[in-house]
Amino acid sequence: MRTRTKVAVPILAVAVLVAWYAFRPERLVVNRRVDEAMPNAPGALAAQPLESGRLYSILHPTEGVDFVLKPRINRASGKSGQSVTVLLEQNGLTKTVEGSHVLVATGRTPNTQGIGLELAGVELSHSGYIKVNENLQTTAPGVWAIGEVAGSPQFTHVSVDDFRVVYASITGGKRVTTGRQNPFCLFTDPEFARIGLSEKEAKRQGIAYRLFKIPMNAVMRATTLSETRGFLKALVEIEGEHILGFTALGVGAGEIIASVQIAMTSGLPYTTLRDSILTHPTLVEGLIPLFSSSASKAESTAKDNRTGLLRKRVSH
Repeated sequence: MRTRTKVAVPILAVAVLVAWYAFRPERLVVNRRVDEAMPNAPGALAAQPLESGRLYSILHPTEGVDFVLKPRINRASGKSGQSVTVLLEQNGLTKTVEGSHVLVATGRTPNTQGIGLELAGVELSHSGYIKVNENLQTTAPGVWAIGEVAGSPQFTHVSVDDFRVVYASITGGKRVTTGRQNPFCLFTDPEFARIGLSEKEAKRQGIAYRLFKIPMNAVMRATTLSETRGFLKALVEIEGEHILGFTALGVGAGEIIASVQIAMTSGLPYTTLRDSILTHPTLVEGLIPLFSSSASKAESTAKDNRTGLLRKRVSH
């Protein structure tokens, strides 16, 4: 059997997984470690797919893909492209995976060594990123840094905003990097997009919330496109109506998220989206049934509001 093995997958490598699977190997084995997320990506970038739980099964609903979660890779031997053997350990059990190809995704390292930054007075963090403040000013007077090398989330659209921050700093503006809403989208099939808090982040921070969630088959446009895999979900504060976070896994997720982001950055209540007349049939129209659905409620407990959250079904 011709098997392709993917080892230690950072979440952004999921997009590569989708492309690889298009070659239709007879079997694809994916070993994914929770701690393999890119360190300078938003925290929930790693946690969210595990939190949603169904990401991998939705991306690959057909047979021929095995997922080995949180393994320890003990040994790999052979030559990729010919024959390889990977010895791994999971839950105390040893497993041997044999195949023809291995793809190892290890994340990125800032290219800041050996270019004379120390001569200019530009300091680096222990991880090799350039130290900057909220205006992206470095430790050297008159020197700014933007993009991934400055430790910004590793997305092109964030680097573009970094430029706007630097431009504002130079021209007397007040734009800063703190408090930014940084959306992301994995252009998988279907797309996976998120902005703001995830459920896991909200629980970790002890933030109570209402959770709205619908499957994509409740979005009429998705039905007409015969692309009903996935879901939409949103976190809304309990004592108010502001949106705390939004996740979309489905067709056009990267487009749907923009409307929610604008509402969040403008401080609009979720009811504005719920009660708007949106063009039919469009994907963004799915925000109406999403915010019209019944919400579950996660409340902080008096015992420990950092980790203890009670959940119950409530009407909104």
